[in-house]
Amino acid sequence: MSDKTSNAYSYRDSLARNKGATAAAVDMLTAACGAGDDTSKIEILNWAVEGDNLKNLRDKIKEAAEVE
Repeated sequence: MSDKTSNAYSYRDSLARNKGATAAAVDMLTAACGAGDDTSKIEILNWAVEGDNLKNLRDKIKEAAEVE
């Protein structure tokens, strides 16, 4: 039996808005940074700040939340 816990990914309506999608993107980056060593963390953070990568990730999350 699984134990369901609500989180940023539990509510599609929230993810379809900038605020919720941005929170989910930041949460994903936080989890990715926690999984690696310092070099990996630096690379992930560098990727996030390059160009529009973080915005593009947010927009992809919003787009996925809007699809039915």
